[in-house]
Amino acid sequence: MAININGINISSTGTSLSVANGATTWLGVSSGGVVTRPQTPYMRAVLSGQGSFYRALTVTFGSVISNVGSCWNNSTGIWTCPVAGYYLVTMGGLASGSGQGVTGYGYFYIFKNGSIAHFSHWNNATSWDYCSLSAVLSCAANDTINFRIISGPADNSGSGGWYGGGDHGQFGIALVT
Repeated sequence: MAININGINISSTGTSLSVANGATTWLGVSSGGVVTRPQTPYMRAVLSGQGSFYRALTVTFGSVISNVGSCWNNSTGIWTCPVAGYYLVTMGGLASGSGQGVTGYGYFYIFKNGSIAHFSHWNNATSWDYCSLSAVLSCAANDTINFRIISGPADNSGSGGWYGGGDHGQFGIALVT
């Protein structure tokens, strides 16, 4: 049975439920109760092609793999939340050590509306180390999220960096609920 309300189809097979607009399914519930939302806003990007040492007050990417909902603006390095909800924000990559010709320390940040929401620090003496940071942020519609890699304290006085070759730096944002 299907119901059409102003072009939105709500249908059920008796064991599953679907909400769609034409061929685009917005929400599905399987007979086992699994909810799918294929149009959920998310982005995934990598530092590919950024060079050996990448430092930025606001990160943009060499390759944006996915940008469902077009919430990510790679020119500005800003994600704009389309709706209120909880957003999973992740970043990770290879941080440089002093054996790479730099001091080997730095900070990476997740910013919300221009203020620090979460941060972490690396300080490795001689090699490359994988560092990561993730957070779930409660956001209102039109809140903004961005990533920063700072090679020292907030004044950017250090000289650590992340490796920007290949796909070593991974970043993502997704609406989770």
